[in-house]
Order: sequence, then structure tokens, then C-alpha cells
Amino acid sequence: MKQQKAPQPPDDAHARHLSLALGDMDLIVQRGCTQIAAIVDLSLAWLEHPEGHQRIETVAQALEAIRSSASALAHAVSEEARPLDCASTDQPAQRRRNAAQTATLRFAQAFASLGTAPPG
Repeated sequence: MKQQKAPQPPDDAHARHLSLALGDMDLIVQRGCTQIAAIVDLSLAWLEHPEGHQRIETVAQALEAIRSSASALAHAVSEEARPLDCASTDQPAQRRRNAAQTATLRFAQAFASLGTAPPG
């Protein structure tokens, strides 16, 4: 039976680079999550008052800010991880995006075959 070699530990420079990147990612995530939590807290407090329900656009803007912050957070972490070959892919999300693209293409093709333009 052939004995496998143990993987070599990273050299000191690589380990330092990984450590710095991890520290940067931690800072990015902590800041982003703190911002998202603050927006959620303010939105929930706003909805505890009748006027909050009369100005629902304010809540909608808060939700858009949450989405934007979460997207920026994910992008920033991915940009830090990619050069280190540590980026991951959310496979279910990728399948959903692929399915949405396929559905949109089929929808457009169906309308094209009818000689009409899709609505919108």
C-alpha cells in the first residue's frame, strides 16, 4: 500500500497573507452586519408607530438599503477571497440564476414566435 505524503504547510509569507486577508474580511463583515442590524432596528421601531404604516415608502427604502448593504458585503468578501483562491460559490443560488435566465430566454422566444413583443 502506497503511503500518501502529508500536505505541506503554507510558507510564512502565505500564512501572513492569509492572516491579513482574514482580518480584513472580519472587519468588512463586522461593519456590514452592524449597518444592516442598525437599519433593521430603525425599521422595526418605525413600524411600532401608526405614522410608520402611513409612510411605508420609508420602510421600502430601508429594505433597499439592507439589500444593497448585504450585496456590497458579499461582494467585498468575495473580492478578498478570490485572489487567495478561497472564494466559494452558492450552488443553489447559481442554479436559481441559471433557471431564471433560461426562463427569461424561453419567454422571449415564445413571444418572438408569436410575432409579438413581451410586455414591459
